[in-house]
Amino acid sequence: MTRQLDKVYRLDHAVTKTQKVFLSAFGMDWNHVKYRAEKI
Repeated sequence: MTRQLDKVYRLDHAVTKTQKVFLSAFGMDWNHVKYRAEKI
């Protein structure tokens, strides 16, 4: 995530396959990451 000039945080890269494996180990998925990023 990066903070843009308008002071809003946005994901700047896609979640990789390896990251998805780690997320699944904690019961999370890509949608959870996207949701949390939007809330910040």
